[in-house]
Amino acid sequence: MASVGSRMSESCGCCVACYFLGGLRTKFRDNGNIQGSVCNDGYLSMLCVPCVVWQIERELNNLGI
Repeated sequence: MASVGSRMSESCGCCVACYFLGGLRTKFRDNGNIQGSVCNDGYLSMLCVPCVVWQIERELNNLGI
């Protein structure tokens, strides 16, 4: 999770994982003009942390970031 945050110029520090990931997912969607909602980002981040980390990391890899 820390590597994903650092690749997006964010630091998770001692944040709660689902809150941090929801914010990262929202930031990624906003920057990439990807459809979705803040509520959905938060829900998915609480539901499956590894899934969200994998999804963001995969997209960063596809973008070459």
